[in-house]
Amino acid sequence: MLERFYTDIAGNVGAGRALACGSFLPLIGKKLSRLANRRIPFNIRNKTGTFAIPLVCHGVRQLWTGSNGAINRSYGREFGEAIIRAGFGEATHVFTMLGEGGSPKCRSLRHFN
Repeated sequence: MLERFYTDIAGNVGAGRALACGSFLPLIGKKLSRLANRRIPFNIRNKTGTFAIPLVCHGVRQLWTGSNGAINRSYGREFGEAIIRAGFGEATHVFTMLGEGGSPKCRSLRHFN
């Protein structure tokens, strides 16, 4: 059974819900329209946590300095630390994708206690 579902942002949960309304805006409207289509299914919304702040910080760093591996590793670490702070509830296993949640702390079961 799913204990928690964490993601960076979705169009119908958390801060993403408000951002998705801006799909008509020039320059960023297309990206916000894609966000509006990233939807969490109704049956897991109450178990969902979103972490928009690390994502926004990542986007600002990319715009400011250009995309590179150090920025991507920083994002993975910040995202993973946000997940740890939110907690794992009664979960016994963690599944991550694409190396996100890449903090070594996320890979340790000691954080479940």
